[in-house]
Amino acid sequence: MNRSQRMQRLLAWLSFMPPLENVARSLVLDHLSSFNPIKSMIWHLDKSDSLILLASYGDQETPIGKSFAGSIWRTGSKAAPFALHTVSGDPIIWSEGNTQVVINLYAQNLLIGFLSLSFAEPVGNVEDFNSDAEEFSWQISLYLALRFHGFLGLDDRASMSNGAPLTNTVNKRIELTTRQVSILSRVAAKKTNHEIAKELGYSVSTVRHETMRIFESLGVSDRVTAASEGHRLGLL
Repeated sequence: MNRSQRMQRLLAWLSFMPPLENVARSLVLDHLSSFNPIKSMIWHLDKSDSLILLASYGDQETPIGKSFAGSIWRTGSKAAPFALHTVSGDPIIWSEGNTQVVINLYAQNLLIGFLSLSFAEPVGNVEDFNSDAEEFSWQISLYLALRFHGFLGLDDRASMSNGAPLTNTVNKRIELTTRQVSILSRVAAKKTNHEIAKELGYSVSTVRHETMRIFESLGVSDRVTAASEGHRLGLL
């Protein structure tokens, strides 16, 4: 299975909104198994600069929901998991020896957390992994934004960071491609992904991929609201 197929498979699976603990487990056992990871941890960065563990696989020490204040995880305190010590301003950071990596997760142009992975042995093909990471990180970010929008406090954080209500910032940055508009119009017509794919000549996975991108751009989590927003913004 090549990279494109792996990414499409992950996207298709995430579109069914599986439990978050299943996502952490599947990254290790399935979607990233070729890199031999042994641990995955999904972290949420809240507006107080604390990191909260949302889900993990392969870690027996840190309980789900455990929180680390910025004064702990940013300074490399021994009280925080080692993977957190490698966090910096770069989107993908490797530890010395390439046995751990931390990947930034973004939603609505905001840093909402991190995905940290540990490996059984040093990763030799770091460039290959980074290419995959750039793709699956946005998929996981989108999954988090859609499934846990209220918990992540995205509305409040967007308002705080931009000094304006979220609806205003969304209206300003809505940019859909011609393909996305054509898909959105058919979503508004209540057509299924299979029907849209057949009508436009795309694969079902492409339609599903673009639909999730549309949801992210519009700041919605379902097809009915996407159609409503599309009409409201004059996109349809």
